[in-house]
Amino acid sequence: FYPTASVEVKYPLINQGETISQVIEPVAKLVIAPSSKENANIPIEDSLDTEFDDSNLFATSRFTGYDRVEYGSHLAYGVKWTLYAPNNSSISTFFGQSYQFSKHEVFPERSGLRPHFSDYVGRVNISYKDLSLAYRFRLNYKDFNPQTSEVNLNYGREPLRIGVDYMFLKQSDYFYSDFPDREEVLFYLNSKLTKDWSVYYYYRYAFGKDGGPIETGGTLQYEDECVQIAFDVEKSYTQDRDYKGDLSFVLRFNLKMLGNFE
Repeated sequence: FYPTASVEVKYPLINQGETISQVIEPVAKLVIAPSSKENANIPIEDSLDTEFDDSNLFATSRFTGYDRVEYGSHLAYGVKWTLYAPNNSSISTFFGQSYQFSKHEVFPERSGLRPHFSDYVGRVNISYKDLSLAYRFRLNYKDFNPQTSEVNLNYGREPLRIGVDYMFLKQSDYFYSDFPDREEVLFYLNSKLTKDWSVYYYYRYAFGKDGGPIETGGTLQYEDECVQIAFDVEKSYTQDRDYKGDLSFVLRFNLKMLGNFE
């Protein structure tokens, strides 16, 4: 039994122009919880990894699972600004931070959530006609050095869409793992050949000292009102002591009234 109470406050400010509108929305959430530590008799299975970003800044507990709780009270706060322009164009930004009242180390050191002030998290979304750009980040609360960066750029509409995803993750030390810095890029293409047929292709590449191709693959899919059939091909370049990568093929049937078969 772990009692928790929270209150969230938002105050949007709207400026309506003839062609351009703006919204500024400050938001804050206070979570009140006891400072007692977790029960050591409960094994940690689904809360090993904690990714702190703008999507869970205002969560009551920032742990991913249910076998750990975020004990102690904390305050999350931030501000969102959105601009709406003609031609389906918009710009949206968010910037926020969290303050933990307890002095105890609840999360791993490099998670971005530490006693008192957390790292800064935020996002930027830009949309103009068929082009969209999204940038998410986490910055060190002392020197603003990037800890995580994710960029997504895609363009097009049916029958063809192309995109590029870039990801950078600073070295992390979670409970049972120690990951080095990760930097990789993903290229993908999605094309609707006909009303029922579509094709998808992707290629993932890692940068750094031991960088190189990670995986590549694609999907050929048929879908109508009753059935979905997809043929997947994937080539993995990942290597380990007893693993040298492989080539896999998967044929998937989805009878929409019955279920999936692979």
